[in-house]
Amino acid sequence: MMKALRKEQTASKPVWLMRQAGRYMKEYRDLRKKVDFLTLCKSPELVSHVTCEAQEKIDADAAIIFADILLITESLGFNLAYSAGEGPVLTSEHDSLFSTLKRPSREQIFDQYHYVAMGIEKTRSSLPENIPLIGFAGAPFTVSAYMIEGGKTKTNFQKTIDLASKQPTAWNHLMDVLVASTIDYLHMQIEHGADVLQLFDSWVGVLTPTQFDQWIKPHVSAILNAIPSHVPVIYFGAKTAHLLENIKHLPCQAFGISDEIDIQSAWAKVDHAPIQGNLNPEILLTDWKTIEKETIKILDATKNKPGHIFNLGHGILPQTPVEHVIDLIQLIHGYC
Repeated sequence: MMKALRKEQTASKPVWLMRQAGRYMKEYRDLRKKVDFLTLCKSPELVSHVTCEAQEKIDADAAIIFADILLITESLGFNLAYSAGEGPVLTSEHDSLFSTLKRPSREQIFDQYHYVAMGIEKTRSSLPENIPLIGFAGAPFTVSAYMIEGGKTKTNFQKTIDLASKQPTAWNHLMDVLVASTIDYLHMQIEHGADVLQLFDSWVGVLTPTQFDQWIKPHVSAILNAIPSHVPVIYFGAKTAHLLENIKHLPCQAFGISDEIDIQSAWAKVDHAPIQGNLNPEILLTDWKTIEKETIKILDATKNKPGHIFNLGHGILPQTPVEHVIDLIQLIHGYC
């Protein structure tokens, strides 16, 4: 994994999967019958357990700390809850929220998210030394979209786009607060043992290239430039094929590729920088012959080309058979 991020040749293809600790695993489902999602996120012992258990069970080449991109919103005065079947719900009692939002201090971030720091410490000490631990945060646009819309939306984030386009002062203030808080949050993760970071920009694909350059690039770049050079950062956005030629200018080590574009085309668009991706998660719901065919297609396209980390184009779907995930990783590790 670390060699691939440095674009060095590797003996075998490194692979890890987004949401590799999740509902597709019986062990995770059994645990969730006992504790709710936020309680799990805030319990360092449980976080370490589910993170390490998933990595070991599927034999992934990295572990990603079990957390959620919206935890950061609690330090900004939001109430965060998860409703069955609806996902996250964010509420706030603030008036004129986005023009008056206050930035938490570094000390406040470190104190409020001590449970994340302890989860990372416990996980790093429990993982094999050769398995990198990935810390993460949500990118400012995606986190702000949840804050503005109040949760998931079916309107293509129109409220968020309206704020960015019609109220630039409020938008830039919101971005400044999120950038500063995210930098502190990621620094905390590094100090407590994260080897790699991933910045999730799940909803940025709804934007045009011009909107990306104007509203997103300066703020994401500020976060990436604040990360110590020895810690590699992966930037991932879903449905971003039309943005890759803009995204490639971000100052990060690797780019996560979603699944609506073939891997060779995507790699060319980012000038063959290190990449991660990009099997469609829905493929894992099909038969093994189809899984093998689509996986080998990606492996053949990246064969003998350093700088590729195998992953999905998004997170593992909850209904995925765990045997398909285990067999997938065995196939990737055995590919020559």
